Amino acid sequence: MANPLVLKVKMHGPMSGHANGQLSFEGDSLFLEHEDGQKVTAMHWHPLPSLYILFVAYDQSHKVVVDCLLPKETSKNLKQKSFIFDPLDHDAAKSWAEAMNAEVYKGIKKSKHLKVIINPFSGTGKAKKIYESQVRPIFEKAQCTFDAIYTEQRNHARDLAKSLDLSTFDAIVVISGDGIVHEVVNGLLTRDDGKHLDIPLGVIPGGSGNALSICLLGETKGLSPSHAALNVIKGKPLKADVCSVQQGDTRYFSFLSQSFGIIADLDIGTEHLRWMGDTRFTYGSLKCIMQGRRYPCELAVKLSEKDLSVIKEQYRNSYNNNESSTNENNNSTTENDISDTNNHVYGSIVDVYGSINDPVPDDWSVFTDDICLFYAGKAPWMSKGALFFPCALPADGNVDMCIGWKDKLTKFQSIEVLGKIDKGTHIDTKMIDYYKVKAYRVTPKSQEGIISIDGEKVPFSPFQVEVHEKLVNFLSVDGKYVPSGV
Repeated sequence: MANPLVLKVKMHGPMSGHANGQLSFEGDSLFLEHEDGQKVTAMHWHPLPSLYILFVAYDQSHKVVVDCLLPKETSKNLKQKSFIFDPLDHDAAKSWAEAMNAEVYKGIKKSKHLKVIINPFSGTGKAKKIYESQVRPIFEKAQCTFDAIYTEQRNHARDLAKSLDLSTFDAIVVISGDGIVHEVVNGLLTRDDGKHLDIPLGVIPGGSGNALSICLLGETKGLSPSHAALNVIKGKPLKADVCSVQQGDTRYFSFLSQSFGIIADLDIGTEHLRWMGDTRFTYGSLKCIMQGRRYPCELAVKLSEKDLSVIKEQYRNSYNNNESSTNENNNSTTENDISDTNNHVYGSIVDVYGSINDPVPDDWSVFTDDICLFYAGKAPWMSKGALFFPCALPADGNVDMCIGWKDKLTKFQSIEVLGKIDKGTHIDTKMIDYYKVKAYRVTPKSQEGIISIDGEKVPFSPFQVEVHEKLVNFLSVDGKYVPSGV
């Protein structure tokens, strides 16, 4: 914008020392100025960044209304605020409001029509209240329209996403934990047109596990429904990879993580402690560690990179280059890279590394040592204080893998590793191996145990995982996950 957008207005209340003033939008912020151009910076007014401006209207009472969100001094949430002005030129006011909305929504879909899916049973059961008292009013102020539905049973959201007429919506918004996101992703990707869908997903934290929201907004804002609602309103589609998971003749999709061993035990084994929030994961970790559990298995992996210094450098380069993903020179695998005889087809998305029932490919690395910790993920944070995959990128064609071998981890070393996960520095210890992989297979050698996909329990049997590039879109203001500080 070459010149600021200016509207002459009357000054009222504490600002009435000058009869008239002006609203001026420049440099991506809205300023209130006196007639002489001096900016107002009093307690009742501060410059408004465009991100926080929801909508500007010239209403029927001939007032200019600026609806916005402002930070609360004593809370992580944002508060709604409406500033009302009397314009001096009413014809100019209408065109100014239209021009303002064009600026604050530049490159963004304005007045989105949203399909909102709320899980009233998630976490501590507050999702319904979060929607009605915090999220819905913000959507209304932003002139969004929406169709809301409450889930009634397991896989309700999956079935809805699979059958929904997507042509009428600009985005699907989930108010829940990561479990309902998992259902929606699986519903979308099992459609006949799943491979070619572009509808973005927005997420509002409303469960005990809110990893995706934290990855998009950080550990503070990611747990704030108002910040997450703003991310939906002002977000653009961020392309992200998804993993397919095969077990027997069944396949599902994973947007977040896959775990076997201590992580799966603490995730699923603490379901009855959801009332503890994120604390239940710490409690579960300590319990499993002190029991000294071991997990015999065969692990086969299609390695992309195992040198941690190289992995870190690739991650830093992605953020230094202001990229949301690193797709150049990352040895990405496409459907044409492998002979068609190995392809395993489910619907429109092809698994190029074959079936779980096929022999392990010759170019995969195979490990047979007992595992204490096995975790693979497509996002940095798995919960607040759990930066398990600090080098994870949304669309680099790899899944990050964190392994703790039983012979490297004593009970006390396990506790040491646990204490470093909040900052992601556990990957720098000698007890943990950190890889980037294209695909892998886990074959348990015990008769019983727990396997978790996106925090959901699945049958205890061999499973094979493969990365599929850029299959989903998440709404993101910044166009990337929050930097992990690696």
